[in-house]
Amino acid sequence: MIVFITAAVCVMSAGIGTAEDVNITFEGHFGGDIYATAVSGNYAYVGQGQHLVVLDISNTSQPLELGRIDTIGILFDIKISGSYAYIVNDNEYLVIVDISDPAAPTLAGSYNTEGFTKNVVVSGSYAYVACNLDGLVIVNISNPAAPTLAGSYDTAGYARGVAVSGSYAYVADLNNGLVIVDISNPAAPTYEGSYDLAGDAQGVAVSGSYAYLADSNNGLVIIDINNPTVPTLAGSYDTAGDANGVVVSGSYAYVDSGNCH
Repeated sequence: MIVFITAAVCVMSAGIGTAEDVNITFEGHFGGDIYATAVSGNYAYVGQGQHLVVLDISNTSQPLELGRIDTIGILFDIKISGSYAYIVNDNEYLVIVDISDPAAPTLAGSYNTEGFTKNVVVSGSYAYVACNLDGLVIVNISNPAAPTLAGSYDTAGYARGVAVSGSYAYVADLNNGLVIVDISNPAAPTYEGSYDLAGDAQGVAVSGSYAYLADSNNGLVIIDINNPTVPTLAGSYDTAGDANGVVVSGSYAYVDSGNCH
């Protein structure tokens, strides 16, 4: 797997405590202005400016470009589900690309969110989009050629990140911290609970009973979501930089930060 690093990645224990050392080695690279990546099998899907580029990474030291498509907007997030790539960009769109032929990706469909989009999660027949104007936007993608609005929930701030687990969507809101939305009925999502960080929440990941927030003021913030109606602070780690995104795998949280301790 290839990791594209635009600033710094802080690696720390996903539990409550101090960071642990992890050995990271350079394998290969692909140039350009990269803002988003996704990996599935032997392929990497890279947002190079406004292009989605498909790379063969079976040889990690020499990634090979197979195909590309112009999405008419700077790509900020890519998720892969089945034969499709789901992309959000700075042109207020959810773009769906058919990647069944990696050498010839084609546009399947798109949905205008009418607001700046930063993050997307795909679960079942729905795409959950973090939108700065509308908060959480839920798009029905059962027909990728004609995605339609299923429902939305205004988080009363600027939604920057979203994670979905079970019947809930966890939204990182720039103004309101973590906002938990009940999505059991996608056509009528409702407020469940929230935890205000008094900071600038940028991204969120969920693992087990915890939500992990990347906050540009507070670093990594870990929130206990056992009771979604009353989430509580479990712990935090100051990354000493603007934390912009977080991914959790096993016992580690990987934080995209402008600087690290």
